[in-house]
Amino acid sequence: MMTDTVPEVVMVNSVAHDLFCHSKGHSPLECREIKLAMVQERFGQRLNLAIHIASCMKHHRPQKLKAITINGKTWRVYLSRW
Repeated sequence: MMTDTVPEVVMVNSVAHDLFCHSKGHSPLECREIKLAMVQERFGQRLNLAIHIASCMKHHRPQKLKAITINGKTWRVYLSRW
């Protein structure tokens, strides 16, 4: 998943699309359904994505965030500035 500096989701891969989008009528690259608020809702209070994205952008350093469990699967979140 890629975000902009707002931050808002601008592009997703197939894994993020399967996890967060409820519509299968378009490809992941065409998806405009996934919003950062939706992703944040799934993570809940365990992780504040907007704060981590802002820190990554400010410090120009990648971040590896703690593992998060969603739907019984453990996901590791990595952030980097492109």
